Amino acid sequence: MSVQVNEISSVATTSTSQVSEDGARPSTSTSSDQSSRQSNLQRIQQRKQQVYNWPHDKKLLKLAIYSAC
Repeated sequence: MSVQVNEISSVATTSTSQVSEDGARPSTSTSSDQSSRQSNLQRIQQRKQQVYNWPHDKKLLKLAIYSAC
């Protein structure tokens, strides 16, 4: 019984040691992964800005489909 507990605790220690402080696994990304991430973030930022610049009525129409009344 004590052997199983020791094995379980060693497995738990091994698996948690690979997780960083923010809860994510260490990244092994390459420069292309980072550049695609940057381009995705830029695309998202541009889309947010476009939506922000929409007229008030258009924003309400987009939200209206979620209204119960």
